[in-house]
Amino acid sequence: MGVIRSNGLHGKPRCNVSILMLLSVLLVGLPSPAATNDEAVLRTQLPLRDGWLVKQLDSDKPDIAALTREAAAPDKTWFAAQMPAQVHDILLAHGLIPDPHIGKNAAASAWVADKDWAYVCRFPTPAKLAGPAFLRFDGLDTLATAYLNGTAIGTFDNMFREYAIDVKGKLAPPGETNTLIVVFSSPQRFIREFKLPAGAPGTSKHNILRKCFSDFGSYLGATPDAIKVGIDRDVVLDMPQKAWIDDVHIRSELAANYRSATLKVDIETAGEQARLEWVLSDPAGYTVARGTQDEALGHTGLTVSVPELKLWWPRMQGKANLYTFEAALRSAKGNLLDRRVTSIGIREIRPVLTDPPTGEKRFRFEINGQSVFLRGGNWVPIEGMTHVWSADRAKRLLDLAEHGNMNIFRVWGEGALPPPSFYEECDRRGILIWQDFMFGNGAERLRPADDPAFADNCRA
Repeated sequence: MGVIRSNGLHGKPRCNVSILMLLSVLLVGLPSPAATNDEAVLRTQLPLRDGWLVKQLDSDKPDIAALTREAAAPDKTWFAAQMPAQVHDILLAHGLIPDPHIGKNAAASAWVADKDWAYVCRFPTPAKLAGPAFLRFDGLDTLATAYLNGTAIGTFDNMFREYAIDVKGKLAPPGETNTLIVVFSSPQRFIREFKLPAGAPGTSKHNILRKCFSDFGSYLGATPDAIKVGIDRDVVLDMPQKAWIDDVHIRSELAANYRSATLKVDIETAGEQARLEWVLSDPAGYTVARGTQDEALGHTGLTVSVPELKLWWPRMQGKANLYTFEAALRSAKGNLLDRRVTSIGIREIRPVLTDPPTGEKRFRFEINGQSVFLRGGNWVPIEGMTHVWSADRAKRLLDLAEHGNMNIFRVWGEGALPPPSFYEECDRRGILIWQDFMFGNGAERLRPADDPAFADNCRA
């Protein structure tokens, strides 16, 4: 079974995880232009990375109209930045704080989490929009409100989630400039002012905030607490055509002899009806199965047989074979509207909690019917100053894990969720993932019974 990353809309989760399950993870990324052919996809996605400005605010009640005017002619109180970047990253780049990695310098920037901050980006409206236009926020840490051309478009309070908002009706006319403002409120002020519900267990109030728990302590070595603020993943202007793919979710069921499998594929499409084409390829790139549905809209369920199965195995046990499932949407004229490519490691993972002959308690796992010795480590945030992902550093750590003959990581629930590239790379390397829910230090006990919105936010 795999964890599927959702790239759907309206506050879908970053990962739909099962607590303490042993997983080799298959991730569904953004619609990929690099698939089995060079045909152009009509869905356009523009990461908004350049030309950002960041400013410390003097009040927790910002004047959005004034910020919009200032962004057109910024003074020296605004700092240029390239996204994604959190406030510490930006201040360090401008020489405004000493390097927090050195000596006792971290204390000199602890004030960052006590302030509010405005991020501003100006971008033109594309010439033609055939379908909706979504602003996708892949990582906002943590308490943020977004404004487009002076109008509030969303309020966010969970760094573990992704959000997307249809802004087509709020964009400037084609060719004219839009102003996007994201205001981050102080997490420290939230904690100071938050009132614990009556009867709540004695625990730190920051646990009520859907933010990386390791930010609020020295458990990982940072002293004082390294509380981050800001944009830690991409902001994307996503412009699909009149039909698009929201999500692809795949689960596998293996035959008793492990020589064949059945894939249960759920495809979610949105917009108008379109022709759905799909193809499953084996690890060598040969087609296993393919099909077409002429009028797909909403949920499409497929059952795909996989004969002569090439199993996925963890490192030191066998080859990490990956199948590829490609789904594509086409218009009535045959134009390629959208494409989604998913890697699939087909395997069975089963916990063994009692010894079959004796009934004694055991704790081991069988992969594809074989007991496997698991050696691994705890994956925690790989940088203390920022939650912006460093692909180079992650690769070095994964290389070290391989040199240490590791074949499993536990993604720590008190840290931050890694991006999809991490899970995809683990799949390719034959590394299993034990995925925690993003809770820790008693936070799972602090769920106000009279606050269903908090519970819903955690479920998402």
